[in-house]
Amino acid sequence: MQRIRQYVYPTDFIQIGDMVKDFFECFKYYVFRLEYSLDDYQNQRIPWTYQTFRRAIWITLNSWINILSFLHLIVYPTNIELKTMKNFESELQFDRCDLIFPPSIFVFVMLEYFWFTLFHEILTYKFKVSQLIVKYSHFNNDHLEPEYHRYITRFSHIGNFASNTLNVVVVINEIIFYLLIIHRIYSFYLNDEISMFFMIIFILLITNSSYRIEYMAGQLFVAMKYLLFINEFFKIQLKRLVIHLRWTIKLDRFLLLSKRRSIWTRFMKKYVQLYYEVAIFNKTISGVFLDIEAISKCSIVFCIMFYSKQIHMNIHNTIIVILSLAPFIYTNGLYSRVAQFPQFNQIASQKMMQWLARSQYRRHYRHDRNRLFIRDIIKSNLFVQTMSKNRFGISCGQVFFITKFKFVELFLLNFVLILMFYKKFCLL
Repeated sequence: MQRIRQYVYPTDFIQIGDMVKDFFECFKYYVFRLEYSLDDYQNQRIPWTYQTFRRAIWITLNSWINILSFLHLIVYPTNIELKTMKNFESELQFDRCDLIFPPSIFVFVMLEYFWFTLFHEILTYKFKVSQLIVKYSHFNNDHLEPEYHRYITRFSHIGNFASNTLNVVVVINEIIFYLLIIHRIYSFYLNDEISMFFMIIFILLITNSSYRIEYMAGQLFVAMKYLLFINEFFKIQLKRLVIHLRWTIKLDRFLLLSKRRSIWTRFMKKYVQLYYEVAIFNKTISGVFLDIEAISKCSIVFCIMFYSKQIHMNIHNTIIVILSLAPFIYTNGLYSRVAQFPQFNQIASQKMMQWLARSQYRRHYRHDRNRLFIRDIIKSNLFVQTMSKNRFGISCGQVFFITKFKFVELFLLNFVLILMFYKKFCLL
């Protein structure tokens, strides 16, 4: 109970700088597959050694072995492989486990393409997110109000709990399936249906696939936890700007002209700086969301196809159906978090328009016509118009910009997709 209370009402606040450093270390393993320091990148002296590229070599090799193995199972499976799958299906009482291979190949290829893009950006020193990592790894927590610090701490604790729980669930299910397959292959060896050489090859390939699935689970849950933390941190900064703007507008009639101009200039600088940083962040995270969207769509297609081939539903195929729908639920949960950026930007632009309209009306009523006033009007109106049209937030690759309306639209379209595939495969 005390632990749950600490999650909801944290008293020990996290250090933002430490979380950003953990984000960098996590992404080096799960996304970049490189071992280097921020100093190496800033000085453009990333060492081209085996230690630097060790993860890239072995994890990439692991991924392509999986892709080629799955292609082999689709195009030209051996009798032993077919028999293993049939025995596996009969033991767990479901059908067509081979349907998992085509969407898996598509997802693995997309993940490899995204990795290679980031890999090339880092080695050519064009990865601008490193600037943000360097800046916020030395963030002073005193610059964050206690209520926001408490919120980001609570979000971090809940994120840790959720990601660890989901990761453990995936690993447990993976171990169960792994042991069942190994047991079946070993029984083939005992019955002299395969040689020891082929048994070792099969075990190595299955172990390789299991590691790749565990690695992908880490990408989906552990790495995404840190991405959402950074997203919430930027969202808090934008929310602070909006709230500060509201208080300024309420006190506008009591402010001197020089003070009002100072506040307006400071707001513009903070807004432009935050917009620039979110745009840099979006350049990287948009590819992540594109991959997650692809995984979500593949999981829906697999779920419908798998469900359509089942004769009887039991605990095993029900678990598979639920797990295959999990990416769909997970993706919508992520969209709900990142879709709030445009909303805050819209609120800020509306408040600015109202403030400017009132200020200009009062000056017009007082017949204030000096050049400085006209220059301020033009500058302010142009900034607010640009601000209202800004795509302030996160994109899903180059496909679409994530807003609340797009989130609802995608949610409904996914149900249409489910019904279409259900009609195609289940009602034949």
